[in-house]
Amino acid sequence: MIRRLFERLLKGSFENLQVTQAETGRQALELFTEHHHSVIILDVIMPAMHGEDVFTEVAKICKERLWEMPHCIFYTGFMPSTQVTEIARDSRHTILRKPVSRNEIVSIMESFL
Repeated sequence: MIRRLFERLLKGSFENLQVTQAETGRQALELFTEHHHSVIILDVIMPAMHGEDVFTEVAKICKERLWEMPHCIFYTGFMPSTQVTEIARDSRHTILRKPVSRNEIVSIMESFL
């Protein structure tokens, strides 16, 4: 349900934005490999592969293929791990804490697009 809400919010806020959704971390990684997204929203806790593990694999793919690393938004209702907190110190990435407001997600996306 959250994925559908984010999709509707983002498509309604940004003209011509293409949004893909993944049900699991593994599927997110597969979609990234196919589409090389510029921004990825990762739930910290995902089925099959958690968000920080997806991030690590995305970084490896970018390095191997000489791709620019996408902006990553970690979405969580829990205290993020030390690794996620360290990743988010880089200005290319951030952490969104649940619950998140429409204005907050739109503002972050504007800064990343």
